[in-house]
Amino acid sequence: MSDYWKETKERQAEAPTGPVPEVLRPSNPALVKKARDSAMWAFIIAGLSTVNLAYAYLGTPIRFALGLSVIDLISSLGHALGPIFASLGLVIDLALIGVVIVFGVQARRLKTWAFYTLISILVLDIGVFVALMLLTGNSDLTSTSDFGSLHTGNPIIVSVLIHLFGTLALVAGLQAVLKYKQRQRDGKA
Repeated sequence: MSDYWKETKERQAEAPTGPVPEVLRPSNPALVKKARDSAMWAFIIAGLSTVNLAYAYLGTPIRFALGLSVIDLISSLGHALGPIFASLGLVIDLALIGVVIVFGVQARRLKTWAFYTLISILVLDIGVFVALMLLTGNSDLTSTSDFGSLHTGNPIIVSVLIHLFGTLALVAGLQAVLKYKQRQRDGKA
């Protein structure tokens, strides 16, 4: 056995065992779990937006209803304007997905500003989606027609409702974080 592995084994044997120290244990695990579970929506949104982006660049008409509409809009505009703009659109889209992931990580760390930002992003995305619907004259909420290549195959109402559900889940997580932090301040944790 090499020295590295011997030293590692010795350190593990010396490591303290037993219950988790009070400092590391959340004072209200149910609220923390609720907040962290709702923060997972950021990763779901980022993942499905990434898949939608890949589908857009592969030229397939499939889109997930929960992906960010603004990413579809940027990729569609990029493709319409030419290869240089398509490349620029890809960079912008990936940066937006990265931002959502960073905010998701911070939300899992119970940062209220991250929840506020994620909620704002989803609300603005709903606004972009509805504006595109109105600008294209597509007022039939059950229609599966698209805005160029946007959300092909998904009824418009499904996309809006899923975005609203994700927003409400993030709001519930924000409320859990606020309640948790209030209990910590009051000493009722």
